[in-house]
Amino acid sequence: MKEKLNRIFVPYADAWLTSTLASFLIFLFTRHSGIGLSPDSIAYLSTAEHIAQSFSFTDFSGAPLINFPLGYPVFLACTKWLFSYPLLNSFLFSGLLFMNAAIMKRMRFTNTYIRFFFLLLFACCAPLLEVYSMLWSETLFLFLLLLLLLLLQQYAQDSNIKKLVLASLVCSLLCSVRYAGISFLLAGTTVIFFQPNINWSKKIKHGLIFVFITASLAAFNVLRNRFVSGTLTGVRQEAQRNFWENIHDTGAVISYWLPTTNTISVIILSLIVLFAVIVIIYSFLKETKIEKIIAFFFLSYIGFILVIASISRFETLSNRLLIPAFIPFFLLWYHIICIGAANAKKLIRWATLIFFSISYTATQYHQYKQNKASWEGIAYAGIPGYAEDMWTRSAILAHIRKNSIPKACVIYSNANDALYYGTKRNAKALPHKDIPREIKSYDHESSLILVWFFYGENSDLISLPRALQKRSIYKSYQFNDGLLIYCR
Repeated sequence: MKEKLNRIFVPYADAWLTSTLASFLIFLFTRHSGIGLSPDSIAYLSTAEHIAQSFSFTDFSGAPLINFPLGYPVFLACTKWLFSYPLLNSFLFSGLLFMNAAIMKRMRFTNTYIRFFFLLLFACCAPLLEVYSMLWSETLFLFLLLLLLLLLQQYAQDSNIKKLVLASLVCSLLCSVRYAGISFLLAGTTVIFFQPNINWSKKIKHGLIFVFITASLAAFNVLRNRFVSGTLTGVRQEAQRNFWENIHDTGAVISYWLPTTNTISVIILSLIVLFAVIVIIYSFLKETKIEKIIAFFFLSYIGFILVIASISRFETLSNRLLIPAFIPFFLLWYHIICIGAANAKKLIRWATLIFFSISYTATQYHQYKQNKASWEGIAYAGIPGYAEDMWTRSAILAHIRKNSIPKACVIYSNANDALYYGTKRNAKALPHKDIPREIKSYDHESSLILVWFFYGENSDLISLPRALQKRSIYKSYQFNDGLLIYCR
């Protein structure tokens, strides 16, 4: 029994320790107001509630969920009765750390002590704590991503068809959690075609199996979207930022990860991309080690997000959008450090360790300052978003809860997600100012109730004066955080 426990705990003692620390930090961040909630979180949460209650895949507006895949809401619906959301995220974060430990252990060059320091960085870094203190699909997406890396590495060892099917199923789940998961379809297929120990006919067969299984859930999702809404992934507008502006934004995000300026961050990104290419070229005809798979996945995601953000309109590239590249980014850094630390030349070993000590200390201090700045607001008012005090103590939401609005009334709001979260009432979003058919539909409403939140102003939607331009007001209420207007 003792030997069995030793096999479980001793090899992953660092993962046990750092996952405990990560769980404690999530507890601290969510103690005041619970899990953090953004507008996207309300879409996931409301859809999960509707699935659990009536098997209806509709969001807080009462419309089918289109802008996001259904995987994460289904996951929330299935786990709703098992865990609180902070506890659920703690489990997912802990799993992330254990899989990181397993990945680093499987690399061609590895070091137990350096591995511990990287796990410690992951456990208490602001970028990951920001994600895992929120109800976001990225929490599950990152977990599945690392699981896929491990499964593909196992497949690469012997090209076993059962292992390939299992990896394909996990990749299919990735695509059902975030549309960006489709980028890993390319990465996984490339891993198969780069297998040196199987012939081309087998590569093609395995590639087709991987593509078919991986694309199945995503295809079902977009076909369902097409059927219920006429669009594949919702209304997508043309990008407002070009490729080079998106690279600049990526540099800004890396400056959040590392203690660097934007320009230096772009240079570091370029060097990591170059290193990933070198890893692939160096191991082109050799056994597929996990670092080659990491390199494929890093290049696939970074390339995909930069290209798609230059074609389709996104919010400015943020930590949340780039977080799937965060772990591969640092795992490649880990690989560089371990190569230098294992070098036969003493000078290179010492230079590497000195560089690692300085850069690691600076990065940890940088993350400490980020967490400290976040904590000052979180400890006082909760995690920014709809779980924050200014929303949970909203006067207008309290009034609507106390004086219920008849169900037959048509309700519009500039923050219909907040209205649903605070009152469980479905409402329509005010029309986008640059989508005429939405404005036309709004103007044709014979009578409606407008719930206007002062904290929920959205520059993409029509303004309050425009919303009231063709209306006559017959009753209104003003609160310190919003307006409740009855109009015809």
